[in-house]
Amino acid sequence: MSHSDSEKLIPRWQPIEELFYIGGLIDENAESSYNQLGLLREGHSQPHLLSDDIMKRIHKLYTEQLEDIDIHQEQLTRWRRENRLTSEQDREITRLEQVLPKWREAATEILALRAEMKDHTIDKILEMDDVELGLETLRRTGLANEHIDIARHIDSEIQRLLADGGDEAVLMNMLDYMMDCKRLMDETDEVGVNALAAQFDGFHHFASLLERIAGAIYSGDIEVPPA
Repeated sequence: MSHSDSEKLIPRWQPIEELFYIGGLIDENAESSYNQLGLLREGHSQPHLLSDDIMKRIHKLYTEQLEDIDIHQEQLTRWRRENRLTSEQDREITRLEQVLPKWREAATEILALRAEMKDHTIDKILEMDDVELGLETLRRTGLANEHIDIARHIDSEIQRLLADGGDEAVLMNMLDYMMDCKRLMDETDEVGVNALAAQFDGFHHFASLLERIAGAIYSGDIEVPPA
């Protein structure tokens, strides 16, 4: 189907003789959509392997396909209404009426995946500064934005305390951040925690300080009053 403005307003309705030709086009485009959807599902966690140009082409192609599906659906309806169908024609239209919703579902999911991936292409990564690149690396480890935000908050606060009074200031205020730090330890794995520590110096300092305190308590160097 062409997509000039005039043809969007006035589709070219086809005679019933074109049924099987149009059916072949529908099958071909639907199958292509299923294949593309499979590729995007596989590559969803690696959008940096794709480019902005690919994302633009995907958006254009499958936005147009959704428009085509509407036109095909109306064409099938018109054929049913305006013709005395043979049994073979009736079966073909019935079959195509079952193909179109599946094609629409695939095209819609393709556009949804594209929307999730478009801000993380190789072009976007190359445009990032060091801080943005670090955050993007964290996201690709599987860390949720919420966990990154918690670590970033701890980092900024610990950096401020270190600047104001060093480790003594951190120790005096550590209870304010221990629960958030424990939450990160509980809700992420070792890879995630290490990635956060590599990105945020203040968070790394605080986590290391907690480890040293825990080790000193375990060894007996720091005595804990009985409960």
